[in-house]
Amino acid sequence: MSGPNATREFMKKHWFKLSLLALGIFTVWTVYSALVIQPEKARWEETLRAEATRLAEESNERLRQANLELCLSESEYQETSSHLWMCSSIGRVQKSCGDVFGGARSIFDALNNYRTVFGVSITQQQDIASKFETFIETCNCGLEKYRRDELGQEKIDRDKLCIEKYGK
Repeated sequence: MSGPNATREFMKKHWFKLSLLALGIFTVWTVYSALVIQPEKARWEETLRAEATRLAEESNERLRQANLELCLSESEYQETSSHLWMCSSIGRVQKSCGDVFGGARSIFDALNNYRTVFGVSITQQQDIASKFETFIETCNCGLEKYRRDELGQEKIDRDKLCIEKYGK
């Protein structure tokens, strides 16, 4: 008794037992899945969510810190730029100092203004840093205390705005 007929006969004879066996296997798998696999998957998902939240918070904190540092740096530079511009506006140094530093919020703004004012071309780029430093020195002048105090107070106000905006 072998072959397809034997299998058919076996199924006819033991169909009830085979059905119970299949039902038992299905039940055991369902219980195992509910009690072991699903809770492990939920714990894994919760761990991933917690890690993603932690990374997002760290990223937000780094971004906030970078923005605060940039804002404070720009505030510091604006004080320097205003000082150099004021030296030009009261006639103590050349007018081009006012053109370069007037309204510059960063060293990059001032450098771009310098390039524009003095027509620095691409071929002259290698010496621009030293020439710009020399130019900055020629634009500096001693301001009266009340003017320095005024510039200092403006910086303090800008710093407060930075801290209000980005926290400390």
